[in-house]
Amino acid sequence: MNFRHCSFLVLVSCIVNVMNGQTTLWGGPNDPNSTFSNGIGGWTTEGINSSIIDSSKNAIWNWSSTGDGKNGAYWSGPGIASPTGSSGAMIFNSDFLDNGGNDLNERGGIAPGPHTGALVSPMIDCSTFGSVVLKFNQYFRNYEAQCFVDVSTDGGVSWIHRHEVNEGFTIEDITTNDDVQLIDLSGIAANHDSVKIRFVFDGDYYFWLIDDVSLISLPDY
Repeated sequence: MNFRHCSFLVLVSCIVNVMNGQTTLWGGPNDPNSTFSNGIGGWTTEGINSSIIDSSKNAIWNWSSTGDGKNGAYWSGPGIASPTGSSGAMIFNSDFLDNGGNDLNERGGIAPGPHTGALVSPMIDCSTFGSVVLKFNQYFRNYEAQCFVDVSTDGGVSWIHRHEVNEGFTIEDITTNDDVQLIDLSGIAANHDSVKIRFVFDGDYYFWLIDDVSLISLPDY
């Protein structure tokens, strides 16, 4: 066995061990705030910005009962392939917000791009969590946009940490529709009792779908 093959097996073993050693701290398949199976649940959404200032309030995330963005003019392909995607997911549908589903109506939608919108979690008590890893499924197609995860430890009064997701994506880059993200927030969120997490889409086209959001622990080793 050569060194490269051995290194690959060690890497696979480490990933398997991390996944097997996890404990769900918040969310999970039976929590509607995790799966979005019955709508937005305890989450909130905030329209932050639009190229037409009066429309900024409309730049919000929406619940998709089928886990897709078919009402956008440029939608193609499947919906998100998360474990509970067929029963609903959250989407920032930049495509639809900009054009209202009509490719001849660019910049004529309810919140023309570029625009910014946030999906904000309920308050989460992490005071007994020694480690905190954010886990979620995503499906993202890019034109000129950025995706961020922000963290607050004072209930959303201030946001003290920003993590860019899908960093380095160029025009027309797209994730797989079953992509899973793991973000270690232990140094920020662990041992705090008033944690909120928000997903922020900032830019122009096409969409960002989120589903099955949970917090898990790191294995002891």
